[in-house]
Amino acid sequence: MGDFLKRLSKKNPIIKKSYSINEIKKIWEEIADENLKEDTEIKDYFSRDKLLIISCKNNVVMQEIVFNSNEIIENINKKLSQDIVNEIKVIRRCNDAKR
Repeated sequence: MGDFLKRLSKKNPIIKKSYSINEIKKIWEEIADENLKEDTEIKDYFSRDKLLIISCKNNVVMQEIVFNSNEIIENINKKLSQDIVNEIKVIRRCNDAKR
């Protein structure tokens, strides 16, 4: 199924975006430590700009991602064997409490 989606993603930009986000999320689960996984979420990816959006629960985590962004980008690209991410934008997530 994965190979089928990969081939299909080359023809359809919507499927490509969805496939790319899914692959990046899998890699994030591999490379991020437990605290980062708990306090972050891959929110979006823009293939044209090679921009990855990560939301964080707090400023400490935001700073950690900003500080390590080059290493994160390198790890993602290495695991995907392609230059898929060139920039990471970190945004602050609102409280997860339901209103």
